[in-house]
Amino acid sequence: MAGKVRCAFIGLGRYCGVLADAAMQSKRIEIAACYSRTESKRAAFASKYGGVMKKTYEDVLTDASIDAVVLATPDSLHAPQAIEAARHGKHIFVEKPMARSWLNARK
Repeated sequence: MAGKVRCAFIGLGRYCGVLADAAMQSKRIEIAACYSRTESKRAAFASKYGGVMKKTYEDVLTDASIDAVVLATPDSLHAPQAIEAARHGKHIFVEKPMARSWLNARK
């Protein structure tokens, strides 16, 4: 992959900000988009870090300009979100375990 990796940040809580701060220090990562169910969180994140606010996770996954997702969502959502991102050909960074058990990650 040449150039910057265009990342979408998902789940815009406190720890997502830590990850975005780190991404801002990299010359290889571009914050391209963000998604949270809460519109005010999307707006605050985009204002601070840039990127396009997406209204749904599906909007992130179907955007061909996004190379990767950074999942900073609750543990229970990691496996289904990571699996769906992989099905859409996205690179994935999960901030905690991908699943609570290996059975949940097998899909």
